[in-house]
Amino acid sequence: MQKIEFSGTENGSDAYRATFQNGGVNWFIRMSPAGKIAGLFFKPVQAPETAGEDVAVAGLSGTLLSPRGSSIPRWCC
Repeated sequence: MQKIEFSGTENGSDAYRATFQNGGVNWFIRMSPAGKIAGLFFKPVQAPETAGEDVAVAGLSGTLLSPRGSSIPRWCC
């Protein structure tokens, strides 16, 4: 583990972001009134796409990325 940080509350649970060398995970922890863990949920953080298409239009250039597994075409119209 490289880092863990509190990121707020969500649906009555405390939310934390844990970062590891090979990725990250969101932890959601709900406590009971007695101070015991009443709920624990883990959700992996999607890594951003690292490959894209270089584009240049009207003097502007950049890299066009789309979400992994997306059925949205990179180019349209």
